[in-house]
Amino acid sequence: MTDRPDPPDRGHARASGGAWSAAAGDAALLAALARGDHDALAALYEAWFGRALNLARAITRRDESFCLDVVQETYVRVIDHAPRLSRLATRDDLDRWMGAVVRSAAVDLLRKDLRRTLREQARAPRANTDLEPVSAERAAWLREQIDALHPRDAELLSLRFGRGATLTNAARATGMTIGAAYGRICRALARLTHSAREIDRER
Repeated sequence: MTDRPDPPDRGHARASGGAWSAAAGDAALLAALARGDHDALAALYEAWFGRALNLARAITRRDESFCLDVVQETYVRVIDHAPRLSRLATRDDLDRWMGAVVRSAAVDLLRKDLRRTLREQARAPRANTDLEPVSAERAAWLREQIDALHPRDAELLSLRFGRGATLTNAARATGMTIGAAYGRICRALARLTHSAREIDRER
């Protein structure tokens, strides 16, 4: 999985009680999104995560990891262009706009991936294919770090990377939404990466 910015904290959005509820007027919701309100953006993330992932799959026909990159790129663009949402009038307009952003992100990442593949193919004859094995000490350290995680996070990592479960199946097995599971996995991986870098700097 590639490095990605942390997803919004959807638990905080639920706690704020209704940034995406039917009671919230369209104009008020769109205005909150346009000014970059954290609760509104987190609620949009939760409401659209599954839809964006399914749309990315339909457009790209690629694996889950690639489609998650599309979803992440979609939300980066939403945040970058949030002020444009003030031009929209209804949630139907927002849904159409979100669909267009997902499609744009998917096409751009497909093109980027094609260029990367062509560059790798051009360098292939000179590439060094010798991979450094993971030392027993490093493997033991990683197991200790995973054991120190929150049990739910450790279970998600075990399902996703140890047993090869898809994100959808890992979320279902732990009783979470896809967005919530993805957020926890990203944050757990970020903590492990940070710890590894700290250890490397101390050596």
